[in-house]
Amino acid sequence: CMMVNFNFKGQIGYVVNNAAVYFSPTTNVPLDAEKAIVDSDFYIHTIATIGGTNPTGVIWDAASGPIVNNRFRFIEVNGANASTVYGQHGIVIKEVGSGHAFYGNNVTCHDLHKFSGTSLLIGDSTTRTDSIFGNNFDVVVSPKGTNAVGVQVYGEKNYIRCSLLNNQGTIKEGVKLESLAKKNSF
Repeated sequence: CMMVNFNFKGQIGYVVNNAAVYFSPTTNVPLDAEKAIVDSDFYIHTIATIGGTNPTGVIWDAASGPIVNNRFRFIEVNGANASTVYGQHGIVIKEVGSGHAFYGNNVTCHDLHKFSGTSLLIGDSTTRTDSIFGNNFDVVVSPKGTNAVGVQVYGEKNYIRCSLLNNQGTIKEGVKLESLAKKNSF
């Protein structure tokens, strides 16, 4: 994707075990011989994981190419079906391969709720935290379920603005900074 405007004002109801929405570069962009998702705007109104075992709402995976300078907007990412089957994670940015990165992106979600693991997971291991940087996250976490962690950070130099509303569920840890997460602004 390069300079794509994707505007979906409906609901995605996902009933399997991986991710309801999965962003991963698969095709070379028009101007370069490189796979990437760049300079694009994505809007998806509602994403609901309504079945399966431990599904995830949204995953970004830049292992095959960079994901840079994009805007991602979600009104709701919902991890439960009638409060019985909870998804594992809400929004996940996976660690990326050598030479690739997830940076310069803006991620907004107005209601991220009903997950059993982490609502917002910025990186998923301590192997390479410098590949997720310079992003802006603006997320409202209202668990309405059994969240273990509201926001877990492995990446560096990100701006993270979030509301953690714990009145309708249980968050065991609000913000969890991993050992290599540094220079993030909250």
